Amino acid sequence: MISCGKKIEITGVSKTFGKKTALRNLSYDLPIGKVVGLIGPNGSGKTTFLKCFSGIWEPDRGEIQFPDGLEKTSIGFCFEDPAFYNSRSPYRNLELIAELRGCDPGSIGDAILEMKIENYLYKAFKSLSHGQKQKVNITSAVLGHPSIIIFDEPNNGLDPEGFILFRELVERLKSEERTIIISSHLLFEMDKMCDHVMLFKNGDIIDDVSMDDFSKRDLESLYKEKLMAE
Repeated sequence: MISCGKKIEITGVSKTFGKKTALRNLSYDLPIGKVVGLIGPNGSGKTTFLKCFSGIWEPDRGEIQFPDGLEKTSIGFCFEDPAFYNSRSPYRNLELIAELRGCDPGSIGDAILEMKIENYLYKAFKSLSHGQKQKVNITSAVLGHPSIIIFDEPNNGLDPEGFILFRELVERLKSEERTIIISSHLLFEMDKMCDHVMLFKNGDIIDDVSMDDFSKRDLESLYKEKLMAE
């Protein structure tokens, strides 16, 4: 595992879709071995940033530099729009993802226990509830023990047990000094999990906060101050 203290250097990253600018010359030193949260209104660039960071999309300009020993191939991710085969079972979908990532198939057995998906592991994916599908999605992100894990709106559709299991998963990954990036509108959950928070607005990071220096406030008050003020 890469030691804490090192950073992933994001420099001048921009991304446009036609006439819409999604990311505007974004720069940030992302700490390794921490839980980093992304908050901001819809359309502020959070998911676009995460897809560029993960390598799913290429930025139009700028670069993302990983320190020695840490590569994009060691990223696991859970996005809102996962590409699962509806007619296949969760287990078969996880097998296919493991094959694509070059993961040890044995890692599937460890991963399925994290979100307790074993009761519907062999049902058709299309037959699952929204919350069950999201638990499979979260499970897929940790296959192969990646060094960096991205969670984009991971709590969508989860029941209270799912919230608890996800929070415990993040705590365990953090204890192993993994780098975890979470984008979520649930500020009360981000308050509990994050070490650092990046505030997105209009395709840029307008502020970042270390939660160690934030003990007397909460993220809702920060959101109102920084992102809702005219």
